Amino acid sequence: MKNLEWYLHHVYGDYKRELFNKLGKKVLEIGVGTGTNLSYYKPETDLTAIEPSKDMLSFFLKKAKNYPINISVKEGFAENLPFEENSFDSVVSTLVLCSVFSPVKVIEEIKRVLKPGGMFVFIEHVKAPERSITSKA
Repeated sequence: MKNLEWYLHHVYGDYKRELFNKLGKKVLEIGVGTGTNLSYYKPETDLTAIEPSKDMLSFFLKKAKNYPINISVKEGFAENLPFEENSFDSVVSTLVLCSVFSPVKVIEEIKRVLKPGGMFVFIEHVKAPERSITSKA
């Protein structure tokens, strides 16, 4: 996993620093995995992390002890977020939408839990097929 983390920081690090600097105080990260984003959060962040894998949450919790941010953790799926509407200033998703059961449902859930004017930050590594409607977006 160390090689993967190095790669992700090398490829996406500058983008993450810029984007995460703009996040609000109350943040939801979906598919938190092993915590590769922890070093990018501002110290005053209130982070809620959701992850379907108990094993990944175990790695995340060990790593999270090394970061000065307020963290709460939930086991669950992004398609059915266990939070009230308008709960978060920002939502973060890194390389998650390509591996969920229903990306459309996840986006609907993100919209539901984001406060009005909230920010959704996502990084993906997939490309839409040429000539598709999404490739022109």
